[in-house]
Amino acid sequence: MNKTLLVLTSFLGMLSIVLGAFGAHALKEKLGIDGLKSFETGVKYQMFHVLAIFVVQLLPQINNQDKTWISLIFIFGIIFFSGSLFVISTGLIPAKSI
Repeated sequence: MNKTLLVLTSFLGMLSIVLGAFGAHALKEKLGIDGLKSFETGVKYQMFHVLAIFVVQLLPQINNQDKTWISLIFIFGIIFFSGSLFVISTGLIPAKSI
């Protein structure tokens, strides 16, 4: 098990909980219904990715090099999928410009 990936994945899991609470309380009125749904979807899929990374790291059938590559692919999924939902839902980049 790669300790660096384990720490990074734990941080991403904590971040998804913090973002979920932040969205539910601080952004509730600012984002509107559609923005909040998109933000919540980003949080939900970030947590799914985190859980998938933990499962991959625990599987003994997969060698360490493959575990690293699979985990990195999931991390890029978090960055690109959840990250884009966070950016669009908060209005940092308008959805119409994409």
